[in-house]
This record gives sequence, structure tokens and C-alpha cells, in this order.
Amino acid sequence: ARAPSSEGWQDNGKYVGMYLRRDVEGKKATARVVAYLPSTASDPYIVDGTPRELWRVQYLDSQLKGDTQDLEEEELECSEPSWTAPSFGKAKKPPPPKKEKVTGVVAAGTKVRVTDPRYAGETGVVAGYRESSGWHVVHLDADGGAAPKFVRLKHLQRADGAPLVLDDVADAAAPASPRVKAAASRPNVGAFANPASVEEARRLAADP
Repeated sequence: ARAPSSEGWQDNGKYVGMYLRRDVEGKKATARVVAYLPSTASDPYIVDGTPRELWRVQYLDSQLKGDTQDLEEEELECSEPSWTAPSFGKAKKPPPPKKEKVTGVVAAGTKVRVTDPRYAGETGVVAGYRESSGWHVVHLDADGGAAPKFVRLKHLQRADGAPLVLDDVADAAAPASPRVKAAASRPNVGAFANPASVEEARRLAADP
């Protein structure tokens, strides 16, 4: 074979712009076809006395990045040719942070705000939790705790209106700490205890 001179190369034509994935020392390297030398060029690539087409590729990554290589058509065809640009070098957007899902039991005695539409944002105190139904027992400040209200966890906020966070909640199956476990399992335990609701809360918590 006789290598061609620098004359006759074209920056457009057959396969120009195509991407390749080639094996380089046991690893894949990405290259792109950047020039084409037709067999009709004034100084073509010659194999066994016959002019052959030739393509020049430039490597885009690996230790060969920036280097060029001349390939025949058969070599292109076995180099995973594709017109789609590879994703190498493109920074992937980090996935959005997952919101911590608050599940479990709010400690008895915790001051809360109730967002349940039935109670229009009133504040109250958690008196207990009915495990059989998944309801929290809340005594509202507005009625002096006269009648317990049954509220789902999703309708409870901190008393200042801020969302509950995991520190406020004990897991129903495995509370976070002995202190929280005690608060979650016994009525009227916590900084915001409501003495008037003790006996009622105990009865409700024990009621299947």
C-alpha cells in the first residue's frame, strides 16, 4: 500500500462526521471521521495497484485524544459506527434530592397545628396514638381538650406551622430512641404535657 499525500482530502463527503468506538489497548476509545479521501483523488491511497477510499479519524478521548488515524472502509464498519454523538465528557445532572418521608408516631405531649380541613389550622396537643387505625389522638386548644380529635400524621405540623421532620417523629415499629419510644407509647409525656387529658388519652390509646 502507498500512503497518499496531504492533497485531495475533503472535510465533507461519505462518512464524514460519523462517530466510532474503537478498541485501544483493551479499552474503548471514541473517534470521529473528520476527512475523506476519494479513490479519484489526484494522489489516492493505493493497495495492490488499485486506488482505494480512505478516511481520517480523530480520537476524542483515551490516551490517543487529539491523534489522527487513517482507516479503510472495512475498519470503519467494525468500529461501532454511529451518527449519534456519544455522551462522554458530558456532566450528568445530579438527581434531585429525595425528600424524607415522615412516617410513624408523633410523641404524646407534642404541641402541634392541625391542617385537617375539619379543624381549620387549630393548635392542640397530641395525647396518644391508635396503632390499630393509624390515627393520632389530639386535644385541640380551642375546645379545651373536651373532645379528642382523630387526625392522620399528614395533617400534623409543628405548632408554629413548620412541617414535621424526622426528629419529631418516632418510627411506629422501631422508635428512634428510648426517650422518643417512651413519648410515643405513653400519653402525656413531653415538654407540652396536658394534664387534663391524661386519663382520657390512656383510655383511647388502649382502646382496640
